[in-house]
Amino acid sequence: MIVRILAGTSWSAAQPAGDYDFDALPQIGHKIVLAERSGWAAGQVRDIVHRLSEANGPADVALLVTPLASSSDRSALPTALLDSLDRAEPAASVPKQGPWS
Repeated sequence: MIVRILAGTSWSAAQPAGDYDFDALPQIGHKIVLAERSGWAAGQVRDIVHRLSEANGPADVALLVTPLASSSDRSALPTALLDSLDRAEPAASVPKQGPWS
């Protein structure tokens, strides 16, 4: 599935980091590593949003991750970069009431 990654402290302050192909959707609290041309970027998932455009179409998914930490080392998965991430508290969404309530 194609997932849009936005990095920042909130949805309103987030900057697009790109669209990435995932086999399974990361959950709030998971750390993710993104390959960049010059190295790696890592962040922790803070929130997830699903946009349903039509009943028979696919859902659009976006992840809000903490501000990205970067490394120019492309030799291997940057586990030290993952260790440098703060353990941010998840900023969970509050569902809005709908007709099913």
